[in-house]
Amino acid sequence: MSNVYLVLGSNIGKPLYQLRNAVSVLSLIGDVKAVSSVYLSRPFGRTDQPDFYNQAVCLETDPVPHLLLDFVKFAETVLGRKPRGRWLPREIDIDIALFDDLVVETESLVIPHSGLYERDFFLKPITEIAPDITEPLFGRRLSKILSELEEDGKTYIVERLPFLWMTV
Repeated sequence: MSNVYLVLGSNIGKPLYQLRNAVSVLSLIGDVKAVSSVYLSRPFGRTDQPDFYNQAVCLETDPVPHLLLDFVKFAETVLGRKPRGRWLPREIDIDIALFDDLVVETESLVIPHSGLYERDFFLKPITEIAPDITEPLFGRRLSKILSELEEDGKTYIVERLPFLWMTV
């Protein structure tokens, strides 16, 4: 069994509902070990869109990374994601951020996720549920990477929402 950290995002439709449903769908392929609070963050890339609701999930699962990616893409479609360009609004987005200590770099999948090192809306939710986690490329603690982003003022998080919001 592998521990996988996924980051969920939604900024159109009913984002909190979408996040909750995404966690439920992920439970079909593994055991959900932890779910972070929800973080409201400014969009990355294209800023002319609504803020995102982001959340991290630790999933214990046995599929290999590419099979998990296939499941995630299928789940996004089932959850109502419409095809749009990069960095545009989305009903749901599920990114594989970390997969145990694996490093994968193919045309369709990069682990650790390429945005892990520059996006606090990846780092904050993951470090909330796994405060001591390290990334496999450089062996650095994610909490240290996050503190460097915060020191440099390169943050997107607007606010952390109480967990009870997920009961919507």
